[in-house]
Amino acid sequence: MTLWRCANALRRHHAQVVLANTARDPRWTGVAARMMGIPVVYRHENDEPLRNHPYYQIIYGWVPTHHIVNSESTRDTLSPDRLIGCSRKISPTFPMALT
Repeated sequence: MTLWRCANALRRHHAQVVLANTARDPRWTGVAARMMGIPVVYRHENDEPLRNHPYYQIIYGWVPTHHIVNSESTRDTLSPDRLIGCSRKISPTFPMALT
C-alpha cells in the first residue's frame, strides 16, 4: 500500500528526480522511483561506510542512482561513477547531468 501511494504521488507531481535526505526515503519512495525509472539521489547523513549486508546493499546501494557523501569512509564504499558531490571535507566532483 505504501509503495503504491509513493508511486502515485510521484506520478501525480511529475517527479523528475527524488532527493532522499533521510534513511527512510530510499525504503519506499526510492524503490517506487527506481521502479518508475526516476533517478534517486541519496544524501548520506552519517560519516560511516555502508554495511556489508544485503539489506543495506539494496536500499543504499541499488536504490540510489547517485550519492552525495560527507566523508571519505562513505565515499570509499560506493562506486565512483555514482557520486555527484561531497561536502567541504573532501574534494567534490559534479557531473553535468543526472543520467
